[in-house]
Amino acid sequence: MTDSAYLNGNLYGTDFRRIYSIGNDGSTSRITSNFDHGINSLTAYRGNLYAGSYTSRNLYSINPETGSVSTIGKSNWGTHGDLAFDTSGNLYGTVMKSGTTHSYLASYDLATGSSSLIGDIGYNNVFGLTFADGKLVGVTDRGKVLDIDIATGSATRIGDAGSGVWGAAGAAPTPVPAAVWLMGSGLMAIGWIRKKIA
Repeated sequence: MTDSAYLNGNLYGTDFRRIYSIGNDGSTSRITSNFDHGINSLTAYRGNLYAGSYTSRNLYSINPETGSVSTIGKSNWGTHGDLAFDTSGNLYGTVMKSGTTHSYLASYDLATGSSSLIGDIGYNNVFGLTFADGKLVGVTDRGKVLDIDIATGSATRIGDAGSGVWGAAGAAPTPVPAAVWLMGSGLMAIGWIRKKIA
């Protein structure tokens, strides 16, 4: 799985092409057919899943009950690892910018799918994003845990996950998430980020 999302007590994941539900035992069940070949970002909000592509640059909405996929629109940049909603329903994501190696923070328009660049995060491969206690937390593929300023995009390193991370999922956007999941290299941590930034 390249990313995950937690919605209504259920965990979902993507493998670049499809969306799956993930059981407590780690088993997977496909809920969509192939609809893109670059899905690397997944999040959830108000009963729906949202996915972003680094190849087509499309932003998608997915109904997890029916598996229906709707294309919201095309972003200005391809996603670079993850998407995350704040408690007000604002969508943020890491994006790739041509000619650089760092991840950049962008905000998304849910009506059109377009994105606006906020700024350089200052770290490579920020593949995990989630909100915890009102703060945007990012995790790199090398396990660096970052506090990201949503106004400027700049990040401060606040910890180390101890392993490479390929996605993060908070338990729906609430002021204090009940759980944070980090996927990658066998790491599955619940509530870890909240403790680190408290």
